[in-house]
Amino acid sequence: DYLYLLRETGWFTLATALKGSGKKNAERIIENIPQEASILIKGVVTGRLNPDIIHDDKQIMKARKICVDAIISLYNECLIELED
Repeated sequence: DYLYLLRETGWFTLATALKGSGKKNAERIIENIPQEASILIKGVVTGRLNPDIIHDDKQIMKARKICVDAIISLYNECLIELED
């Protein structure tokens, strides 16, 4: 399911959405996507990759909205299931 989300949003949007989120949430996604993308996402979340790019609250909220919209769309298309 996370692979669908990654394909729908892209690694940078997903990484931006994870900025400031709980470590557990980020790890769950990172563990379930291809290693290449997980390395990039880890780098952005920790600030090691593109440290000069500032992710302000507006950008993070926009990325999160994109991810939520993608999740709803993927669910409506029966491509993913949501956990209780």
